[in-house]
Amino acid sequence: WEQTLSVSADPRMKLSAEDFSAQFDLARRLAAALDGGTGALLEARSIRAQLTDLSARADAGLAPRIRSLDLHITALLESADEGAAPVRGLERLNGDFLTLYTQVTDADAAPTAVQASETELALQDWSRIETGWRSLRDGEAAELDRELLKARLPRLRFDIEPPRNLEFADEE
Repeated sequence: WEQTLSVSADPRMKLSAEDFSAQFDLARRLAAALDGGTGALLEARSIRAQLTDLSARADAGLAPRIRSLDLHITALLESADEGAAPVRGLERLNGDFLTLYTQVTDADAAPTAVQASETELALQDWSRIETGWRSLRDGEAAELDRELLKARLPRLRFDIEPPRNLEFADEE
């Protein structure tokens, strides 16, 4: 059977339709970026763990390639201080997306100018990081993967869950 469902705003909320739309749009953009960033972060951590395992089994020809890819992934993940303007890494950027998303969705108000501008800056950083990650995946990681196959070593898999950090596990 079917039944009509009506959704209406909480009458206690004094948020205009325009403000609600602005809040929803910003939250949607932040959620999409957080989703993409989290996927890239999990893949990168997984590949780094696999590279650590492979480095112990790789010959002298492959070991430098493995270290190089690991260093390039690390550079995308971790923030760097390059003089006056620090560069956000993916780990910090994902945290910033989550903070902004929480701030925007927890308030019954339009996003502030600061939230909107910080979101734009974070999205620019995400665009840079996403491009770099795709380049590493499709370039250096794919090339190393072919060499691993020739050396009869396990290939890199982006679908393997990264190891968990037990220091941050839930306690019950």
